[in-house]
Amino acid sequence: MPFTDGENICLWVSLVTIAEKRRVAITAQEVLRRYAAGERDFRNASLRGANFKGQTLSGADFSGADIRSANFTNAVLHEVKFTNAQAGLQRRWMVMQLLLIAVIAGVAGILQAFSGAFATVFWDGGSTSGVIATIAYGLLLIVTYGAISLQGFTNRAEGSILTAFAFAFAFAFA
Repeated sequence: MPFTDGENICLWVSLVTIAEKRRVAITAQEVLRRYAAGERDFRNASLRGANFKGQTLSGADFSGADIRSANFTNAVLHEVKFTNAQAGLQRRWMVMQLLLIAVIAGVAGILQAFSGAFATVFWDGGSTSGVIATIAYGLLLIVTYGAISLQGFTNRAEGSILTAFAFAFAFAFA
């Protein structure tokens, strides 16, 4: 038995709704190319990790799009729609950050325990050299934490930490 017109319309609407919900992966370059050509409809696009840094995307519609880990830093986004867009970190990056936090917390705990033990050994003796060594070690810790906080885990921070260690060692044992 053939479909009636009402059933055909219902089937067509269902297929269009399913097609609209399915995400199509588009690169940032493709979005920018289409945007330059006048297109503004990027609904339900998969733009994971796309880089739009400093680009102009005013008036674009990213409703329902997957923009996890996309970079919109300094982008011009006047009247851009992000209704029901999926944003945030991708799961693997979130797991990596949590692991990094656990490692940093472990290292910080070990350093704190070591510095407490070190200070106790030298400070309890009451000797001048012990007090100087403890102060030098405390300054070394402050410089180490400061270098990592300001510069991140980079070669530059490593150089700052090694320089501070050399000065602390020379100061403590001179």
